Amino acid sequence: MRIIVPISYSPWPLMNINKTYFLKYFSKKYDVTVYFMYGFESIIKQKLGFIHGEWIQEGLHFKIAPRPYLVHDAFTLPLAYISLNLENADICWAHDPITAALYFKAPIVVDYDDPLSQTFPIYSVVERIAFKKQNVKFVVTPTEKLKKYLVKKVGVPPNKIRVVPFGVDIELFKPTPFPETPTVLYCGVLDKWKIQILLDAMEIVWKKRENIRLILVGHADSHILSFASRHKSRVKLYGYVNHNVLPMIFAHSTIGTYPASKSFGGRFSMKLLEYMASGKPIIATDVDEAFLVEEAQSGIIVPRNPKEFANAIIKLVDNENLLRRFGENGRKFAEKYSSDEVAKQYIKIFEDILDY
Repeated sequence: MRIIVPISYSPWPLMNINKTYFLKYFSKKYDVTVYFMYGFESIIKQKLGFIHGEWIQEGLHFKIAPRPYLVHDAFTLPLAYISLNLENADICWAHDPITAALYFKAPIVVDYDDPLSQTFPIYSVVERIAFKKQNVKFVVTPTEKLKKYLVKKVGVPPNKIRVVPFGVDIELFKPTPFPETPTVLYCGVLDKWKIQILLDAMEIVWKKRENIRLILVGHADSHILSFASRHKSRVKLYGYVNHNVLPMIFAHSTIGTYPASKSFGGRFSMKLLEYMASGKPIIATDVDEAFLVEEAQSGIIVPRNPKEFANAIIKLVDNENLLRRFGENGRKFAEKYSSDEVAKQYIKIFEDILDY
């Protein structure tokens, strides 16, 4: 089987650790070609492990769409779509509705874990056109909430949708003993709406428990740097780190957090699954994405305000039995979502298409 994976106007789909893992997994079994249509080769190759011109994974190939000299950038992507349709493949694994709409040669499986139409309504038109095409065989989404969105808002027939969750590397992320100093962790994008509740909560916590520390992993802007500067002895900033470094950082934490101030469409949060695999109890706000914590019984879900968040931190720090119970529940839950098992669900979808 030959699978073609187009990368069109954004490298983001393959910046997702799940997608890179799946590519490597698929290429052990099939011939997989990543087809660069508009650049981003160096970014993706580095992410996948293509270093100094040597590729460590047989079966995974790269191809660049023709880019005629002196052709204006405005015509580069349309020409790339024409060349994509000349490629022979058994399946196209697409990650955006535009590619699904403009590719006609082989059956398509479309990943839909970040619906742009929720942010940019104009995309709903493209999605409706794309997902009704006959050669779009399945739309794969990681949560039931996104499936309902596809049915209700985009008009995709339920039998055309497959729910496949994200996976976690349970060999990379493993439980470790809690550190002697209680430490709260946040890992991810440090946008204000994602982090401010936690920052405000820690100000409250430190008035009652001066010994609690905070670890922040992610690119810090001036707002975060100013906060960290005011609390130098209590805050550790790691900045952006490679994914395989995260378990070492997680090992120094007691509690994982998800302090978002608004829901993000019911997406599947990788950080929650990685906290759980690491045996870390979780405190999350009552946003849609916290459903994983509720299902796993791996932590506390609180209203979206700093006082409630602070109270939950103190409650967990003061109750080691609760810490351990939530941590054990999370690990058991995460083991059901191992990356290998999730990749097998994708393979089943591909093989079902070819057997049809």
